[in-house]
Amino acid sequence: TSGDAVEQLSNGDTGRYAADVAHKISADGPARAFLVVHGA
Repeated sequence: TSGDAVEQLSNGDTGRYAADVAHKISADGPARAFLVVHGA
């Protein structure tokens, strides 16, 4: 979730989101993620 936006991802998907509003990445079970911060 990012602000009011919600996106559901599957294995191998890429998610992009606004980080200048309240945001979180969550999973129903164990998960592994790779985070890239661009333009910080």
